[in-house]
Amino acid sequence: MSAGHYGLDNLIAIIDRNHLQIDGTTEEVMEVSPLREKYEAFGWNVLEIDGHNMEEILSALQVGAAHEGAPTLILAETIKGCGVSYTAGVCGYHGVPPKDGLCGDESLATALADLEMDQIITQERLDRMLTALGLYQQAVEEYVDALLPRFSRNYWWNESEGMQVKMDATRNGFGHALGQVSARPNATAIGSDITSSIRMDRFYQPDGKNPDPDRIGRWFSLGIQEANATTVAAGMAKEGLLPFIGSYGCSSPVATGTSCAPRSPTTS
Repeated sequence: MSAGHYGLDNLIAIIDRNHLQIDGTTEEVMEVSPLREKYEAFGWNVLEIDGHNMEEILSALQVGAAHEGAPTLILAETIKGCGVSYTAGVCGYHGVPPKDGLCGDESLATALADLEMDQIITQERLDRMLTALGLYQQAVEEYVDALLPRFSRNYWWNESEGMQVKMDATRNGFGHALGQVSARPNATAIGSDITSSIRMDRFYQPDGKNPDPDRIGRWFSLGIQEANATTVAAGMAKEGLLPFIGSYGCSSPVATGTSCAPRSPTTS
């Protein structure tokens, strides 16, 4: 709105219009169309292109740079994960590494072959890269470990015989509790496009499999709009409901390897 109002014709924005979010398509999670009409209503000059065509990208940038009196939006239609057989148009590959690791149907090797880069990134070069990554990861872990306080006894979970407990991810505990609380008729939940990742889907499917008709009617997906979700939750609470919202707190590092051996089970 501000850019359009002040006619910032030295501003060019690009929207990667791939139609996908983590929980599903933008049409399912939070509809954003019609984008052209919305931006034009705020005074933008809108160009629509094939986001995989470099000639169209460069041409649109030139047109936008020459346009006077208004900012330019380049609306680039794309396919998320384009070029890789198992990621193209697949929501589930938004934030995860290849499921089969280095080798297999859904692996780094398959991705390189699909992109015709397996002759450029040879196995020898790949091994050097992974070795370097492994050494860097080791250095980071040693650096962080040196910063941790030391005590006369080892209080780290599951390392000493006197502190053996069943370990589970915090998000699983959150999901289990949410599944129990959702039985209350006044309980509601608001998703922020990371529903299954943080186990908020247990609100409407407490068994982890089958959606409950009553509970799914008290579930609202707002997409990537945490500020909006907080406001909506406040409004629900004012009306006597019990709303729950959730978002990411942190991310975890991933391990690296140099072979095509089967992956070992991990938790995060």
